[in-house]
Amino acid sequence: MKNFKNPTWKEQVTKVIQQIQEQDIKFVRLQFTDINGFLKNLAVSSKNIESIFENGQSFDGSSITGYRPIEESDMVLYPDPSTFAALPWRPKEKASARLICDVYTPQNKRFEGDPRYILERAIEKAAKAGFTFICAPELEFFIVKEAENGGLPTPIDLAGYFDFHPGDLTDDLRREIADTAEAFGIEIEISHHEVALGQNEIDFKYGEALETADRAITLKMCGKVVAARNGYVTTYMPKPFQGINGSGMHTHQSLWNKEMTQNLFYADDA
Repeated sequence: MKNFKNPTWKEQVTKVIQQIQEQDIKFVRLQFTDINGFLKNLAVSSKNIESIFENGQSFDGSSITGYRPIEESDMVLYPDPSTFAALPWRPKEKASARLICDVYTPQNKRFEGDPRYILERAIEKAAKAGFTFICAPELEFFIVKEAENGGLPTPIDLAGYFDFHPGDLTDDLRREIADTAEAFGIEIEISHHEVALGQNEIDFKYGEALETADRAITLKMCGKVVAARNGYVTTYMPKPFQGINGSGMHTHQSLWNKEMTQNLFYADDA
């Protein structure tokens, strides 16, 4: 069994199981990322979710980039109950949910290649030094349409920085992405068209580092799903098109004291 340190874990698990039953959720997607940040998932029957919380869900890690070779491929997912959310694009009669997971070895040790664990170790190191790390990213991305003849994808509009309708054909898509993200509990603050054709940006409220990282992965998922449901493709590649602006992920950062009463990056006389 996983060595749970969070004293509220059992309470959170009970709440998740209750929500699954109330919403008649049949399948839960267990999500994690590879070393490059690509979201991976496997769907499990909700009938088994209580056991999975306790004992984990085994999977083959040999085909996951940055994980383990075939002779050491056995790995285990432990869901984080605080990340539970119903998938808002699924109809009620086919309700599904997701849980972001920590990756473990069969020896019940955290897998050192799990990006979530790498971040958690950095957070723990900062905490020992008396710091709380707060951050918020600006997610930039292109919405493109695929060429029917198999050619290169092209941006879906002719708009530029901060442009408004009718040139900005991505306005409705940005709104739908933002609404979808808020269904996951993400507080969207700003969305707008970026400099390049078909390029957009959506920003959400700052938070502690692990929560922010989970939200960034979730927002990227929302962007890809919404675009696909509308017949387009969302790409977060840094430079998908030659000769025009690329996409970044500017990250606002600050260190606070443990009590979250003082921003250590700020001084009255600075």
